[in-house]
Parts: sequence; C-alpha cells; structure tokens
Amino acid sequence: MGPKAEILAFHGWGFDRNAWSAWQDYLAPCCRLQAFDRGYYGQPHDPVFSDPGSRKIIFAHSYGLHLCPPRELESCDLLVIFSGFIHFHQETPPLQKKSRLILKRMQERFATEPTAVMRDFMRRCYAPAAYEDHLSGKPDLNRLAEDLCLLGRSRVTTGTFCEVPRIQILHGAEDCIVPSWQGRALFEALRQHDARYHEIEGAGHGLPFSHMRKCWNILESVLMS
Repeated sequence: MGPKAEILAFHGWGFDRNAWSAWQDYLAPCCRLQAFDRGYYGQPHDPVFSDPGSRKIIFAHSYGLHLCPPRELESCDLLVIFSGFIHFHQETPPLQKKSRLILKRMQERFATEPTAVMRDFMRRCYAPAAYEDHLSGKPDLNRLAEDLCLLGRSRVTTGTFCEVPRIQILHGAEDCIVPSWQGRALFEALRQHDARYHEIEGAGHGLPFSHMRKCWNILESVLMS
C-alpha cells in the first residue's frame, strides 16, 4: 500500500532540508515527507507531488511560504503555514521604517560577518528555546545574501491560495523575527479558505523545529483525516 499522504516541506531563510528530519518520526508510516532545499548549504532540491492518488499537503515555514511553486499550491489539499507572513516589513510607516532599517543593517553586517549573522539569527529564531544546530555543509553566501534582499521585497497575495481548500496557520507567541500579529494578519487575509489559526505560547520563530510536539498535537487530527 502506498502512502496515504504526500507532504512537501519548505524551509525558511537560513535553514535547510535537515530542519524537517525529526518530523519523520511523527509522520511515518502514514505520510511521506519530501523536504525542499534552497541550496544554502549544499545542492538545491525541488520536490514535487508524485502520486496522483495521494492526499497532498504542504508545510511552509516563514519565507518558505514565498518559495512554494504555484503549481504545487494549486494541487494541494492542505497547506500548513508555520511562522508565516504576507510581507516581512510592518505595514504602518513608522514600524515599516524600523523593520527596513533592521534588515538593512543585517544585510550590511552579513557582507562582512556572515557566520556571526547566521549564528545570531538562528538563536533569535529558536528563542526562547535553545538553538539546536542542524546545519551542515559550506554555506553559499551569495545565495543567502540574495535571498536576504528578496526577503524584504517578497509579498504573497490571497489569490495565490485560491485553490487551496484548507489552511492551518501556526505561530509562536514569542516570535521575535515575525511578530505574532503578522500571523494573525495572514489568517484574516486567508479566513475564507477554511483557515484556522493557532498561537503557541512559549514558542518563537522556529516553532516547527523547537516545539514539534506541540505542533503535532494541533495537526495530528487534520493530517490523519
């Protein structure tokens, strides 16, 4: 018997496919997970749904939502968004000016101290939990720098998800990269798509990796139905 569901998992900026490896313990044997890799630390990998008869699910963490190919979104039955956002920068002018300045300084520092920037970013992603290093391989600094610039310009539109029948949005209450109000704004924009919003106390931006069990408790019935 083949898998009951296929899952394509998209990581965010600075992560790689290994971030999803521990999910296999929860998903096997009922789901087959294929992890996208942007190529920040090795060869890129672009998975696609391959079984026409399977239930099709997408996991998207942070900027990974912006990296999902439209062809896969159009065919998926369930979209699970972790720490997602419509646009990285704040919408109100004073806050937008501040977030643009923070990102600009990060980009400038990345040009001279990429290792320090990545270390600090990952710690902030996992905070308030401790960072568990899962990265391996030599970083592609050019690709990381390019995507750091794209991060500030990328925006998703509600029309992107018009074919998605069900959406689950999970966000950490303590997210200091993408504040939880941005997760709620995403939910409001997607409410008509049978969307559900879950805010997890004590979790930060890396919640699908730092708070996997809590995420599973929320998603288990949806994934297995």
